Amino acid sequence: MVSSAHSIQRVWRVLFSILALQLAFGFIYVWGTVVPYVRMADHWSPLLTSAVFSAGPLGYASGMVISGRLAERYPPRRLCWTGAGLIVVGFAVAFLFPSGFTFILCYSAIGLGLGGAIAMAGALAAGVFFFPERVGTIGGVLTGSYALSAIFEVPLVGALVPTLGWLNTLRLIGSCVALLAVGVVLVMPAVPRPRHAQAGKSTVPFSQLIEEMRSGWACFSKRPQRHLALMLSLPLPSTLMGYIWNCGLPLSR
Repeated sequence: MVSSAHSIQRVWRVLFSILALQLAFGFIYVWGTVVPYVRMADHWSPLLTSAVFSAGPLGYASGMVISGRLAERYPPRRLCWTGAGLIVVGFAVAFLFPSGFTFILCYSAIGLGLGGAIAMAGALAAGVFFFPERVGTIGGVLTGSYALSAIFEVPLVGALVPTLGWLNTLRLIGSCVALLAVGVVLVMPAVPRPRHAQAGKSTVPFSQLIEEMRSGWACFSKRPQRHLALMLSLPLPSTLMGYIWNCGLPLSR
């Protein structure tokens, strides 16, 4: 529940900002709509057009690792500003100097990938600050907003690209999306940096978890026939946890 120290208006401003910010970075989905026109007009190879799309998840995955650490040190609004800045810079370079290289690196990897990951970390931290007991709900709503953008942006781009061309369409809608990202961060009020974990609350060190996973693998290597059927029938994470359990290793202390 929201603390009485925070006004309802401030909470709504934060929620509006973080949800709209995810709508902006969901622009990554529109690339699939323009690919046929890119191949027809500029004769980009299938490998090149696929690389533009693949660079987005690559930048996003790398950015999530980085932004997770940054979220522990910096206020959420600063992270959101960083994400908005990256999408503006990435789009500006790609739209002013369009090429396969700039679209892979600047448009997709940096603008939508890395920028989107850092913005997601900042948005999640801001939402969790007001709703610390609803971490899963906040994360789910943000992810849903990110995906929901495809419902609006993909049909819009698909309607404009036959008339304006793929590049001019991306320039027009992409510029609006970048301005949206900047605008919602301007509306977003300042949120303090994350609170530290509660004192006295036990946690499992990461090194201990890795050691237990290694021990579980050693147990499997000694008795592979016993666990072969389990390995083939279950996903790897569940199987590995089963090995640890069968070897009698504690998962927590």
